[in-house]
Amino acid sequence: MNDLFGMADKTETAPEKPREAPPPIETDEHGRPTRFPMAIQGGMLEALGINMYTTIGKCLVEFVANAYDSDASKVDITIPYPAIAAERARIRAEAKKKVEANEADPFTVLLETLPDNIEIVISDNGHGMSPEDVYMKFMPLNRKRRADESGKETRNLTESGKRNVMGRKGLGKLAGFGAATEIAITTKRKGDAYSTTFVMDFDMLKNSTNLANIEIPATYTPGQVESDTGTTIRLRRLKCDAVKQSGNTIEDALATAFYGINASDFTINVNEVALAAPKVLYEYEYPADGRNTDGLFEETLSLDEDMIKLPFQYVVKFRARERTDDQKDMQIGSLPADKRGARIYCNNRLAAGPTLKGLPTGMHNFYATDYMECFVKADDLDRASIDFVNTNRTELREDNEVVQALMERVVDIMKAAVKEHGTWREGLVNKKVDDRVKEDPQLKWVATLPKKQRAAAKSVLKAIAVTHDVDSDAFKEIAPHMMHAMNASDVLAKLIHLRTDPTSISKIAKHLDEWQNVERQDIVKHYRAHRNAIEGLAKLIIDGEKSGGTTPRNEKELHHLLKANPWLVRPEFSTFTSSDIQLTTTLSKVAKRLEIDEFAPPHTGIDTEGDTRPDLVFVLGNDPNKPYEVIIVELKSTTIPLNHDHYRQLQDYMWDTRSWLEAQFRDRTVQVRGLLVGKMPNINATASSQVRLLRQIEDDKGVADLQVLGLNAMLEYSRVIHVQLIAALDEEDDEEDAADPQITAPAAASEPEAVAG
Repeated sequence: MNDLFGMADKTETAPEKPREAPPPIETDEHGRPTRFPMAIQGGMLEALGINMYTTIGKCLVEFVANAYDSDASKVDITIPYPAIAAERARIRAEAKKKVEANEADPFTVLLETLPDNIEIVISDNGHGMSPEDVYMKFMPLNRKRRADESGKETRNLTESGKRNVMGRKGLGKLAGFGAATEIAITTKRKGDAYSTTFVMDFDMLKNSTNLANIEIPATYTPGQVESDTGTTIRLRRLKCDAVKQSGNTIEDALATAFYGINASDFTINVNEVALAAPKVLYEYEYPADGRNTDGLFEETLSLDEDMIKLPFQYVVKFRARERTDDQKDMQIGSLPADKRGARIYCNNRLAAGPTLKGLPTGMHNFYATDYMECFVKADDLDRASIDFVNTNRTELREDNEVVQALMERVVDIMKAAVKEHGTWREGLVNKKVDDRVKEDPQLKWVATLPKKQRAAAKSVLKAIAVTHDVDSDAFKEIAPHMMHAMNASDVLAKLIHLRTDPTSISKIAKHLDEWQNVERQDIVKHYRAHRNAIEGLAKLIIDGEKSGGTTPRNEKELHHLLKANPWLVRPEFSTFTSSDIQLTTTLSKVAKRLEIDEFAPPHTGIDTEGDTRPDLVFVLGNDPNKPYEVIIVELKSTTIPLNHDHYRQLQDYMWDTRSWLEAQFRDRTVQVRGLLVGKMPNINATASSQVRLLRQIEDDKGVADLQVLGLNAMLEYSRVIHVQLIAALDEEDDEEDAADPQITAPAAASEPEAVAG
């Protein structure tokens, strides 16, 4: 102990002691142990380091928080992006050759590390640590940094007393092991004439039978300026898979984690550039009035007969969907799934979220949540003696009434915001839709429809426009399909298909009153059938959610439902044909080639539970003149989350299909798209294959040939597109039935239970 805290005047290294055998266990006269010592094995580091901090962005967040708590005014992060990219490419190329030669498993590349000379450096000018601080405060695992002499967590301020601390559990030191296998730390305290360096090596620690027996060598470097302070962390032997994130993704993770920090108080520099919050263009903010100078609305929750009061602040913002030329540098559009909803901040650091948990998907304008960010500051939640924040800082501990009350209130706030935004946006799109119907050649004929049908058609167009802006590609793609489906009689549909003059259609329609009445009844039947299919999909999802993965899977029911109603997958698939058992079509030949659908062998497929079963895959196409353009839909369980194995399997199907079609249609440009449909993994998933899928989805943003579609998203999309027309038709039915005393209006169909997003 004296050597450890001695003030060395020259560079020296404490000798590494050989690993000692565990002390002998005291036994009774029969040789039975009289006590059982508890050991912390090296494998615990994987649970606390690797599994919690799976990307370099998450690792850096922990080290930045430590710098903030050390009263630093800045932290400098150096990441050699070009060198990392070059080495990752080299390693992947070498791994590919080995895999092709059957000399290595394809996942081996994930475990490879970059050369030692490529390192990420995090340096701050905080108060640093003395050798005693390292020994007593840094090294102990799960040390409660806020505990006072009595054990109560009352020490909420940093050493200077000017900041509320972010750290609490003492596990952040292990974050580096999520991205590297070696963490080298050099630190210096004011007044010391030397710095202290020590290295934590994961390869050495992971095999330890008891981490308490491990002694890490300390090195001291003399000749330092006594007034200097700070800590420098070097991450070495970087893991190939953990450092795949782009610079934008890493910087976004840091900006998201530390929302609200004033740059004049604490600056985060990445490669010598100060980190700044992204410039985002919002189209609507809630509440509109009563917000303070920080743009937040203040509120206080009272619990337990006003004994507990929790003040918090919030604002809900919806990203814009279009921008002007002078706004090109601002972010717009929908958010990735893991960025939507409420983010809870405590002491300027993300404590939980983003989450839409508790927000019912069946509510009006729910699709606006794709664009919604809810910012909540609840500092007092992390200043109490009780720890309300989970270790992974993506959730709050909801086993208590304080957090439950806050989350219930946040959900109510988001509900109100979505409703108000919907009202605002509906008013915005009304004129745009009217103008589009007048100008768009594919929609002009809508204006010639009878009054009631025209109103129903426009209500559908407006419902689509609320979700997808009138000028968006999605609106241009979906709207004509929906309008075509509305005009369901064979005569009028054929006239439109042949590009008959809209005026002629109107004249013909006026002389077909009786036929129009039959047509309208067909439309009612058509869309009521759609509603039944939507409710059937909702029931399958609900059954899967309730089962918790314990009941028999319902893929076959899902397969039959979606194959018979491909518009549920995407509304534009309403005119698509699926593969069948007749071998006269290209689609069926593709199905036979892939051994899918009706041609699947009895025991194939990938399943996370270990059993074997037929793959549930079908092929779609909608143009008999273009059989070389197909879509492959792969369906998975409503009870078990999708994973990367499913993604790779669909890639294989697409590859085989593309190869076969290219051989059959050599003079054509083959187009093969893929849709993987199933239960989305939780954004906080820890299973490696689920984590890899979530990363893959993030990497694939903007790539059109393979998409992953969650069942809840698919359900809500179908509801948004169809619910307005169904409601309009039902309203007309009610009016007509009320006018005829001999007809009793049928009871409204019950809405399926809302499914959590």
